[in-house]
Amino acid sequence: QCGGGHFHPSSLMGSCQSKEEVEGRLTAAEEDIKQEFELSKQALKDLDQITRVPHLLIEIRSLGFVEIQGKDTGGVYGKLDHWFKEHWHLEDKTVDMMETCNAEQDCGCCGFSSTYTMMELQEHHKLCEKSYSMGYVTIYGVGSNNHNLYKARGSEGENNMGKLTMQLAQFLTHECGWTLQVCDSGNLGWRGEIREQQMKFKAPHPLNMIAPLVMIELRQVGYIEVNGEDKDSIFEKLGSFFKTAWRASQIQNDPHYCDLKFQTSAFKKRGSEGENNMGLRTMELVDFMVKQCQWTMVTCNTGNYGRKGDQREQQLVFRNDEFVQHGVDHLMVELRTVGYIEINGLHDAEDLRPHLIEFLTTQWGCSEYTKWFWESDEKYCDLKYTAPPNLFFVNGLTNNLGRLTIKLAEFLAPHGWQLLLCNGGSMSPDPRHDPNRI
Repeated sequence: QCGGGHFHPSSLMGSCQSKEEVEGRLTAAEEDIKQEFELSKQALKDLDQITRVPHLLIEIRSLGFVEIQGKDTGGVYGKLDHWFKEHWHLEDKTVDMMETCNAEQDCGCCGFSSTYTMMELQEHHKLCEKSYSMGYVTIYGVGSNNHNLYKARGSEGENNMGKLTMQLAQFLTHECGWTLQVCDSGNLGWRGEIREQQMKFKAPHPLNMIAPLVMIELRQVGYIEVNGEDKDSIFEKLGSFFKTAWRASQIQNDPHYCDLKFQTSAFKKRGSEGENNMGLRTMELVDFMVKQCQWTMVTCNTGNYGRKGDQREQQLVFRNDEFVQHGVDHLMVELRTVGYIEINGLHDAEDLRPHLIEFLTTQWGCSEYTKWFWESDEKYCDLKYTAPPNLFFVNGLTNNLGRLTIKLAEFLAPHGWQLLLCNGGSMSPDPRHDPNRI
């Protein structure tokens, strides 16, 4: 790193280059980017011609950006542009960090190097179809967030990403008629403090104008946060459930962060391998919302906060669909590369239990988990199996979790269970000495 946030990539190569050589390298790289851009643009155009159901992907990034990709059906880009600028005070992202050759030699005698500087954003450098920044873009390439749109504080991961997500979801569903299909989150940074939220919407449908949404976030550090519309007295029902089932107590919420907040000691973890009961608690909440309150689960995702990634966060979105069948059963299966498979929701799948156990033991070679002498009898999941050493493959960031997930889905399908959602997370048990072991 050097002053002003500029970076000298070519100086790391250990070779003295002339100005012409550096400029030639940058020009060649720029031409490659242009060619790739034209090829991808044509491929997307061809794909667009055969697309029947339009989709929209919107990403909110805590570093100060909001990005849109997908079909501009019904002028939705224009509607979003107006809403973003009126309600969130976003600005069009018109600049980007570009690599350019330095005007002077390094140290006066060591040849020329390149530097990243802020320049006008070129069409072939765009990574999405439309990008906004929270305030102006700083010399470090991040949004200034001068309107304090994204908020975060403390050491326990408190933030308002859920609040922002539901504000945007309510606009696109109630005012534009789009269907919220998937919502997914991710954590980056030293402590997982850099957050990114992805929202996928499907073609407009008039019933979305009247179907309320609510998001519930379970944070392992001991908090429950609710955002959305308090329709059908859902806030009161949730409060009663949290107090009765999880012995939670309602605490004062900051309206800039969430609409409703509770504190609880119901979320547990133990050991050094990331074991927790968040899956168990999640399925208890799903059962309550789906079967007792008659709401539909739209999406469910997980995140990992903290330096080790061991502060689990669970995010669920429900919709009050009065026009569809209610009471659908749900099952959660967690594949953990430390050597375990955990299952929750089996009370809804007693007929599946023997078939699933047979699959895990005969097809994957798993064995029923035997607890250690120091473990308490407190249940962290409905069913837990120990995987054989060769089931999970992990080599750096390469793993076989995707393959195993599809194998499991293929087994469950003939038994009447459909794969509804799939997402992953990661934790690093020893971030200081072995940060890449996840």
